Amino acid sequence: MLCKSNKNDMYYLVLHSSAKQFKDTYLGLYPKPGNWYSGYIKIYNDKSSGRYIRYLKDDEAERFIKIARMLNQENEDIHNWFASKFCENIHFTKHKTYHHYGMPTDYSIAIGTYVIDENDSVPIFSKEDYPICFFKPDSKMWSIELEGKKKYVIPHGWGQKIKSEYFNQMDDKDLSECSFSIENSNLVFRNAQNRKIGEYDINYNNRFPEEMVEVRQLWDLSDSNRNTMLKFNKYLSGTIEEILYPVALFSKNNDEVKYYEITK
Repeated sequence: MLCKSNKNDMYYLVLHSSAKQFKDTYLGLYPKPGNWYSGYIKIYNDKSSGRYIRYLKDDEAERFIKIARMLNQENEDIHNWFASKFCENIHFTKHKTYHHYGMPTDYSIAIGTYVIDENDSVPIFSKEDYPICFFKPDSKMWSIELEGKKKYVIPHGWGQKIKSEYFNQMDDKDLSECSFSIENSNLVFRNAQNRKIGEYDINYNNRFPEEMVEVRQLWDLSDSNRNTMLKFNKYLSGTIEEILYPVALFSKNNDEVKYYEITK
């Protein structure tokens, strides 16, 4: 997607892709039944809580880490090559790759999320035709510790949500304030009054059907309201530093380039 920044009126070529050949295939890293490491998974059960953790060790763990490390460089090479072919007569002044799938450390895995420092800002995507927001966390945001350093986990998209008609006519605000937990190996949703509003079996082959979910839309991006758009999310705290508005788009959903009227 070709975009124009609201901050400096510069143009940006934004490429969004993933090494899908290493996801849902036999050689992939995603925990899919029947892939190369599914027979080597070990399980540690905690009797007091009833929770468990699945893990790899020894040669299989080392192989997993090597593949994950390779993906970062492979994605950068693919993006740089595609940009050079797509815009042969355009000179790029700078380029940066934001990784949201891989292993930040040898013992942590990121799927669909960035793992960054407080001073970093990263692009968050929404549905097609919507602008891309550069988000910067602040010190109040939920954080983790990796190798002795404070890190922030930022989703690379605003996410999907279950359509409200599946939750007894609850509105979007009610859904935003609901909580979830794991009960008897099922995913359970409860509203603000702790009433159960949904329960689903957690199974790779039993995901939410496509017609039941939709991409989360953005709130008002005007200057006065831009940084209150996250008010329903207790895990995200920060500011929208820059907005990239679409100029032209080519994606798997379109047979030709889609152009937009530049109003910003």
